[in-house]
Amino acid sequence: MDNLKFSREDAMKKILEVYSRWYILQNELTTTSGRVDSSGNPNPEITLVQSGRMDEEEGQYLMTRRAMIWEAESHEYVYFFNATHLTKADVEKALAESYERGMKCIVPGPKHRCSYIASVIVADSADKEAVSYIKKFQKRENFKMSLHGWMDQIVGLVVPGKIEVSPGSKRMEDILEYSLDPEGYKDRRRGIKGFIKKLFR
Repeated sequence: MDNLKFSREDAMKKILEVYSRWYILQNELTTTSGRVDSSGNPNPEITLVQSGRMDEEEGQYLMTRRAMIWEAESHEYVYFFNATHLTKADVEKALAESYERGMKCIVPGPKHRCSYIASVIVADSADKEAVSYIKKFQKRENFKMSLHGWMDQIVGLVVPGKIEVSPGSKRMEDILEYSLDPEGYKDRRRGIKGFIKKLFR
């Protein structure tokens, strides 16, 4: 991945194409940065361009679905942001925007296992402080001491030739890697090296 170069526009297009195979996507257009240019007009350094969701249900029943032994629901709400040069403040604003929108979608209850609120940021460049913040970011909330499930918030960053994700974001990392370099992704997971990477991830 380090040697793979791509434009921000191409990267976002590829990522959305892959996500659309499993997620329901919706167009968005919201500026989360409060910056202005020299004329006082809004200067959208980071913009929410798409949102998506994926819902999963699983359970076990006896003979008929009316006799359920257990059932559980998992959800993921993902928000895609475009950025020019990313700062830590931009990351914080994107995470706040994602959190506010995602929490409105979560309905805790006996069937609710977990929900993920994910932010995918595609940028031309990023400050070291912003990258460090993303790599360390962790946020979890429990609902009724986890009896009604929990929420994890995760974030991933794509800049030319590089992918960075927060802890607990391995599925997101896989999707982003596959989106940008499908053949390389497959090659990296073949053979003993791929097995070891899966074993210790």
